[in-house]
Amino acid sequence: MSSIESAGLSAGRVPATLAPMEIARRFSHRRIALVSAALLVLIVVLAFSSDLWLTRGYADQDPLVRNQPPLGDAGLLGTDQLGRDLLARLMFGIRLSVAAAAFGVLVQLAVGVPLGLLAGYRGGWIDSVAMRSVDVMLAVPGLLIALLIGMNIKEQVASGSGAVADVLRSIDRLTAGLTPVFVVLVVFFWVSMARIVRGETRGVMARDFVRAARGRGAGPFRIVVHHVLRNCIAPITVSVALLVPVTMLTEAAMSLVGVGVDPPRPSLGVMIYEGAQQINSFPYQTLVPSITFAAVVLLVGFVGDGLRAALDPTTEQGR
Repeated sequence: MSSIESAGLSAGRVPATLAPMEIARRFSHRRIALVSAALLVLIVVLAFSSDLWLTRGYADQDPLVRNQPPLGDAGLLGTDQLGRDLLARLMFGIRLSVAAAAFGVLVQLAVGVPLGLLAGYRGGWIDSVAMRSVDVMLAVPGLLIALLIGMNIKEQVASGSGAVADVLRSIDRLTAGLTPVFVVLVVFFWVSMARIVRGETRGVMARDFVRAARGRGAGPFRIVVHHVLRNCIAPITVSVALLVPVTMLTEAAMSLVGVGVDPPRPSLGVMIYEGAQQINSFPYQTLVPSITFAAVVLLVGFVGDGLRAALDPTTEQGR
């Protein structure tokens, strides 16, 4: 064995990743995280299969059963001011929140991770340009810019002309009105992931086992994929789990002020806003979506905390 290889193996390196079965075993010992994951799966399955077991659609109106309370003859969760089934609307709203979260994760993985790896590995002017771009994006008032972008896109979809407006209208139909939300996610949601991955990459590049790999003649691609990226999997996974609630909050905030989904499509933000108009007379109409939204965010947070502990080899196994 060469002296370089010996240096790499004797550096006291913590294992980069745990075996999948070991990760699953460690996660299973986090009871709160395990229960939260099971509840999340159940909620998502119920939401996406709701057309099979619900008798009414989210837009079906019945003036004869307006503002009926939960657990009554009109429905399990009651009805709103137009006689629409709150359970059906809640299930569709969860679908939109899941779709927004999934797209946010895709943006983080497709843009943030490669950019962070490139900046951390190459350094120099590439790192400077990437990080100054991140600093600029973090310095701007994100929610205000998001609302301005959303309003512009809504205007283009509603009354714009030309090829760009036609493309936006096509995308809007395919995404159930989430086009403004998706554009905002593309603009903003790679930033945090790029910074996290860049920092992890810089730390890994300074480790002895990377220098040993270079001494053995490993090329940039092999070093990035087999050494750097493997050591970044844990923080990437945890960051994704923790940014999912932020994605859902962004969708809810945009829908809340009218630049998200269009009526009669419901999102959790739209339902909270509509229910708030009658909170004094029918508080359940805003409490039902609010409690659901808070519960989903908390469950995702618990799962993220469990993943952080399960993926970190230095964390003691606990319950």
